[in-house]
Amino acid sequence: MNRSILGYQIGQYKLDLITKTLSIKSTNTNMTISERGFLFLCELAKASPEFVTKEYLHKVLWPDRHVSDWALARIVSDTRLLLADNGGQQELIKTARGIGYSLCHCTPLYENPERTVKIQTSTSFSFKKILMGVGGISFFIVAAISIYGAYSQFRLITAVDNIEKYQTYSFKAFQAQSKRRDELVKQLEKRLNVKRDRQFEKFFVHYYPQMNEDEKFVFSQIRGITESGLYLNNLAVFETLEKNREIYTIIPKTKALANHLQFWLNKYRSVFLKRQDMSLLYVGVEDGVPYPSNVDQQIKNWLKKYK
Repeated sequence: MNRSILGYQIGQYKLDLITKTLSIKSTNTNMTISERGFLFLCELAKASPEFVTKEYLHKVLWPDRHVSDWALARIVSDTRLLLADNGGQQELIKTARGIGYSLCHCTPLYENPERTVKIQTSTSFSFKKILMGVGGISFFIVAAISIYGAYSQFRLITAVDNIEKYQTYSFKAFQAQSKRRDELVKQLEKRLNVKRDRQFEKFFVHYYPQMNEDEKFVFSQIRGITESGLYLNNLAVFETLEKNREIYTIIPKTKALANHLQFWLNKYRSVFLKRQDMSLLYVGVEDGVPYPSNVDQQIKNWLKKYK
């Protein structure tokens, strides 16, 4: 029986063909994506892992007019920023120069209406057999306790595993942003004949009014990474920690991590979003909530032991 494709899982993201949305799958956090960006991902997802030619993408994205390759390149760049995908490593969207693009780590999400019925029937039948047996109730209680314990451990491992993934995605976004940050510093220093003598945040805010079109383009890329790759992954880590607060006990430095992320998120909402001259958002020692050293290694060590 043919099953309908409801969407695609792309790394940590879900592309929903029904609601026409892109979200972080584990937290169901919707992301802002343009109509053409959504169509671009749909075409790559349908063809994955094969390449989709530039000519075909031009026809799908701009059916009624001719545009330059720069317009398509901008769609690709914006989508990579949204997915925190490094244009150098190209872990999700790969480029075949002169040919087109392909999508990696893409899995179709199928409709499966029979699964629920089968599970319910099987579970009902198993319960009846237990209750009909001698001592069925006692056996059921012991089994339920055992199952609950196993489920709790599984839920905890899944949560910590997700945190590690979000942290990895966030770090990759930070690396991509750092390259653009350094690029913008060099552009400003060369054109304005200045030397950076203050923190990156303050340096860009100070010279924002003097930026030309090319510099503001790089600035917008840096800001886009803060708004997508960093914000969404930092939010996902913080929410996962708060929903599974026992992690604070089993991995001690995660509490300091939560404090650091909460301060970052508060600064993002109360300061960053209100200022168009900000592209970077750093929180550190001067704020009293530095990023806890070795917390990433603590998370990896715990997963290695219990996963």
